[in-house]
Amino acid sequence: LFGDNDDRRWTVHAILRTTLQLASRPYQMQLINYLSNELWSYAERSGSRAAQYVDVLSCYLPRFLSKDELMALYSRSTKIIDEALPVLEASRSSVLFEKLCENIGSPDISVLSCSPCLICSDASRQMMELKLSTIKLDSRFTTSAQMIKLMGHFEVQTFRIIIRLNEIKRSKMIKRFKFYHCNKVLESAVDLKNRPQLWEKVADVQVSQGSGEIDVQLPLPVVTCNVVLEMAEFHETATASTSDAPELVHCPRCSTAVPPNPGICSNCGENVFQCIKCRAINYDEKEPFLCNSCGFCKYARLEAMIVGRSTPSVQTIEDDRERGTVNIC
Repeated sequence: LFGDNDDRRWTVHAILRTTLQLASRPYQMQLINYLSNELWSYAERSGSRAAQYVDVLSCYLPRFLSKDELMALYSRSTKIIDEALPVLEASRSSVLFEKLCENIGSPDISVLSCSPCLICSDASRQMMELKLSTIKLDSRFTTSAQMIKLMGHFEVQTFRIIIRLNEIKRSKMIKRFKFYHCNKVLESAVDLKNRPQLWEKVADVQVSQGSGEIDVQLPLPVVTCNVVLEMAEFHETATASTSDAPELVHCPRCSTAVPPNPGICSNCGENVFQCIKCRAINYDEKEPFLCNSCGFCKYARLEAMIVGRSTPSVQTIEDDRERGTVNIC
């Protein structure tokens, strides 16, 4: 009834309400006396976890206790509040805060606040499935990788990519997938793209040909604010490897079949190797898996998601050099 798991507390709450409604009078009195007398000391130090317990008492005590018993319980409750108020006032560190204001101006009051952070103290929060597109703050791309800066820090337990293959283009299918993370706070995803030495490899998996899902179950959850998804290798299809004749390329504007060399559509004059979405042309790699400008993939539709939860956004200190750069007020 006072545990960390919110679902279990509500389950016990429902059982108690049902028991108090259906039990005979002697058992009802026995249970209500146990709740109000034996468990009261636990409720005093349980904080918000005692909400279900208090709800049961407030609903059923007036039905079973006399007026004098209710007044005694009320006096006991108000006494606890009166004793707690001086403690709360003393814990505000008012003297320390005044001294800091004299020396450094107006520091962040949250540093001295004794109120617990709702995220840090909520141990019962469950891991949930989050689409990467909904927690993405910035992104950059290469022809085979996506570098994504997240909206904050997240604890990641599972990473999943759903692959919906394009029926027209199946000449490139993912064979090997690598998942990296970076827990350093960066200015933008450009830094993530230009500094691959910051990447830490989390998973390296082989993908069977034609697979519609990549599911990476991490042995231990990782906390990160940046992720990198790299399609490291691709399956060679029969069309791409055995055919001697040059494969015709469909114009992204008018769908006319065009020879890959020179790659200019005779119907509309467009370059057939341009990105369908942003019209960028990659002259180094004519048919990349991803557009290095916008990340569009013409071979498949990729939907990435994580199973995790948000965590406090705090930059970790990893070595003595970083410790020396920390500005301590």
